[in-house]
Amino acid sequence: MNALADRVAAEDDGLTRISGSGSARSRLLKLINKRGSERVLRDATRRSGPTRSRLSRAHARGPDAYAPVLAELQELGATKAAKLRVADLVLLKLAVTGFGVRLRPVAS
Repeated sequence: MNALADRVAAEDDGLTRISGSGSARSRLLKLINKRGSERVLRDATRRSGPTRSRLSRAHARGPDAYAPVLAELQELGATKAAKLRVADLVLLKLAVTGFGVRLRPVAS
């Protein structure tokens, strides 16, 4: 949570430097950042449950079942993190694309 709050503050400061604290653009982008951070938190909560359940079930089946699920999650997380490393409107990107990742559906 602190990382998200820090990101919001950093982006707000950046917007203020670029467009001034009183500009309509700055005010609009700050509002979008606030709404975006709220969406990110909701999205993270929604996506984490199924992922936790899937990891737990795989773990219960043993290392051979757990390893590929964990590897997939690590790959998806690394890809998502790489996309977010570009220092521009991270919260806006997250609000549009979502925060978490989704594991591929389990084959029946």
